[in-house]
Formats: sequence, C-alpha cells, structure tokens
Amino acid sequence: MWRIGRILGPTALVAALAAGCAQGGGLGGVLGGILNPAPSNEVAGTVSSVDTRSQQIYINTDNGQQIALQYDSRTQVAFQGQNYPVGNLERGDYVTARIQGTTNGGYYTDAIQVTQSAQSQGPASGNGVNYQTIEGTVGQISFQDGTFLLSPRNGASTLVTMPYNPRQTDVQRFNQLRNGSYVRVQGQYVGNGRFQLAGFM
Repeated sequence: MWRIGRILGPTALVAALAAGCAQGGGLGGVLGGILNPAPSNEVAGTVSSVDTRSQQIYINTDNGQQIALQYDSRTQVAFQGQNYPVGNLERGDYVTARIQGTTNGGYYTDAIQVTQSAQSQGPASGNGVNYQTIEGTVGQISFQDGTFLLSPRNGASTLVTMPYNPRQTDVQRFNQLRNGSYVRVQGQYVGNGRFQLAGFM
C-alpha cells in the first residue's frame, strides 16, 4: 500500500479506491486494475492449440511469441460472416483476437476473427517447408502408433507417420483408413526412411 501510495500519490489512490469500490469491484479488483491495467487491444497470429478443459487458446504471434488467451461461453468466433464455437478452431488457423488484461496477469478474448482457415491454406503453406506429395495404396495400419504403409504403383513402400499435433481433419482421415485405400498425402521424408505426414490431400 505504501509503495502504491508513493507511485500514485495519496489523493489519486484514494480516488481510485473510492471509484472502484463504488462500482462493486471491491478492493481486490481495484488493486488488480492498478497493477495490471486491462488494455483493449488486438493480437494476430496462428492458432497453436485450444485447451477446452482450461478454456485457453494458444496463439503464435507474428513476432514469434506465444500468448495464451482465456475464453468463455461469451467468446465469439467469426469466419466468413458466420459465428462458430471456440472448439471449432484448428491448429494453423490465422486469427485476429480482441483482448483485454485480466486481474491475474493474463489475457481474455471475447471476439476472434478467423482471417484464414488452416484448411484453406493447405498443409504446405505459411511455414517455409517444401513438402513432397506421394500417393499409393494403404496397408499395415497401426492406429496405436499413428503409422501406415503407403505402396506406390511403382517403387518401394514408405512408412507414413502422423505428426505430433495433427489437424483434426487429418485425424479423422487417418481413423477412416482401411487396407487397400488409395490416398495422396503431403509431408517430408525424415530419418530411417519414414515420411512424416503434413496433411491428407
């Protein structure tokens, strides 16, 4: 209290406390607002993941940082003029989120605009990686390991592995694979002759 008083001045501090308490925020809300002012701002970046359990969205911003945004049932996600649940966001979606500070030092968003969908970008855009495309017949599927064998019409078979954090649409496609299915995938060759999938085509 003494330090806050020295920074704000006693008159300004009393005025701030009185105004905050009058609005029903209580002393904790007032101090939270003083120590962590709630800016009304926007952040743009690519969705890294959505944790529905803790209700947080992780965004990789354009300047290379990752920010966690809290959300709730009031948060609206808009894409091409329609509103969607937050759970519909996918890894790789490029978004602009309206944010404000919270009393615990985090950030909250009530409005998210999807400017480019991960599905519309395709698996090979925006990350600087030159992916290859391979196609063939599926065999030896291991749903536990997230792998399947892909045999082209000509040439040796390749073991395709799912990425660490795949898109939901790719998870669905993988779960629907059957021996003998013919598929095209994009990705890159990694060690031991494996091909890491970036996305189904």
